[in-house]
Amino acid sequence: MGSSGKILLPLLAVLAGAACTGRVGRAAPGFTLKGMRGGTLALADLKGNPALIGFFATWAPPSRMAVPEMAQLVAKYKSQGLQVVGIAIQDERARVARFLSEVPANFPVLLCDEPTEKAWFGNGGVQVPVFVILDGKGVVREWLVGFQSAGDLEPFVERVLPEAQNREGGG
Repeated sequence: MGSSGKILLPLLAVLAGAACTGRVGRAAPGFTLKGMRGGTLALADLKGNPALIGFFATWAPPSRMAVPEMAQLVAKYKSQGLQVVGIAIQDERARVARFLSEVPANFPVLLCDEPTEKAWFGNGGVQVPVFVILDGKGVVREWLVGFQSAGDLEPFVERVLPEAQNREGGG
């Protein structure tokens, strides 16, 4: 690959991520996807509670590291109403199943289909992992591209949690 290719590919990934961050403040695109444990899960099933959606791929080392970080957030924030969902993108069911046998997830893991990938990321490339934080109404509040530790994600998660607590308290 020439030197222009070495610059162009990372630039395209950055531009694709920047285009998707334009979704912040807008309703998240809907989906209904097959789960690794059977059944399906739809975005509409998450409404009413804030959610962290982590798009990952088993073939990408930063994504492989992201799943345990998401699991830490479930352990810490599930009781406060946070829904966490992993979506395996550009991956095969068998490979995802092998990965989950090595790195268990305490949250639903779904298999992304092509229409959902296009709705969320357009026609550009996808740099994984991607973390999307939704409020209880399904509005995108944060769009974070690249590996994020649980500690990195906590401030963003905590910003949407009071909304869930206020609803429960009648406010």
